[in-house]
Amino acid sequence: MWVLNNPGLEKAKQDIDKLIKHCNKLYPTDKPLLEQLYEDYDKGQGEVTAAQLAPTAAKQSIIKNLYIKTSGKDPTTGNDKSLVYLRNELLDPINAERCPYCGINQPNQLDHYMDKSTYGQLAVCRLNLVPLCGQCNWLKSNKSYTEFMHPYYSKVRQDVTFLIADCTIVRRRVCVKFRIDGEALGDTALESRLARQISNMHLDKRLKMAVNELITNELLRSHVRTNADLDSSLAEIQRFNSMQYGNNDWRTAVIRGLRNCTAFDITIVEHYRSHPHRVNGGALL
Repeated sequence: MWVLNNPGLEKAKQDIDKLIKHCNKLYPTDKPLLEQLYEDYDKGQGEVTAAQLAPTAAKQSIIKNLYIKTSGKDPTTGNDKSLVYLRNELLDPINAERCPYCGINQPNQLDHYMDKSTYGQLAVCRLNLVPLCGQCNWLKSNKSYTEFMHPYYSKVRQDVTFLIADCTIVRRRVCVKFRIDGEALGDTALESRLARQISNMHLDKRLKMAVNELITNELLRSHVRTNADLDSSLAEIQRFNSMQYGNNDWRTAVIRGLRNCTAFDITIVEHYRSHPHRVNGGALL
């Protein structure tokens, strides 16, 4: 959750040769201009200025229209279009197993971090193409990139705990509200972006179902019968989730929040057991 491995400036530069090869309106003389733009983007940690875009402004619409070649088949040959490899590489589960914005779904779409309508020169720059799930991509679509962190470039410290899940019990069910601990994060600008991202992605609402499923999977299948057993079980689940997902994944944060919630005890677990959450109103998890 939050970050992905950067696909690499050198690979992005190598893509330029393919763009020129498959577009009769791009020329070898455009290559150094695009290379410089990609370098500026990389140095700018995923952002460029209007002045940096200016040298390639005449090619904005041409490059933007190339994005269509990142999906589908060529109607003449029946083969993949010339830039499909970009989509395949970036959406490979090895590179992006979970959506970096929600941490729930597997990415199945590419988002233009800086939107292609305004920043068309970056429309097929792999540094600007971020794998997201469909719901996150839809929720981000009409918002400025400044409302979100950049999964390739944002410096999220892994040695601190900054995602807080405040858990409360309402009608014997767990309710969770996520927030960012800015003091722990130590970066006010990033704190602001992460807080806006949580709000923009409706994570509190979307994770409500996921939290119920997590509790069902982790606790209803266990054999805890006392508060002492429950605390030991939660501690072990937190340790496992921290190793698998990291300290700032929502799963780890929820278990940590449950351990800090004095109202969450064995009576709540028993209530979940007697009133289990059902998927789509059907079979028990």
